[in-house]
Amino acid sequence: CKSFFPKIAISGSTLNFLEALRFFDNEIKFFNAGSSECFGDTGEMPADENTSFRPRSPYGIAKASAFWQVSIYRESYNLFACSGIMFNHESEFRDDSYLIKKIITSAAIAPFLVAPNDKQSTPIFQVASAGERDF
Repeated sequence: CKSFFPKIAISGSTLNFLEALRFFDNEIKFFNAGSSECFGDTGEMPADENTSFRPRSPYGIAKASAFWQVSIYRESYNLFACSGIMFNHESEFRDDSYLIKKIITSAAIAPFLVAPNDKQSTPIFQVASAGERDF
């Protein structure tokens, strides 16, 4: 299944890298880019490094698996391997040259699209909450 492969690739690739480090060069420093998807739905509570993993998607499960692989290999084989759990990467402090800011700004300016053969505007989306989650 096409959508299943990337999830297998995340944990499988992490394991392959860790095995290569273990057998060939344990002096290499390995960083695993984790995801806040490992936490799943935390409701209104913010997640931090003490929050239990309860992934709610195949992607979250794969990232949680990779996180634990790194932890186990670090402890078992004395590798320099660590994970950083990445949360939303957007910020209200980014300037307008970033793609997501360009999209939001454009959407706020033109919330309707007029088809070439259509004399009325066709609403595409409402902009009011477009960036609410990110900012």
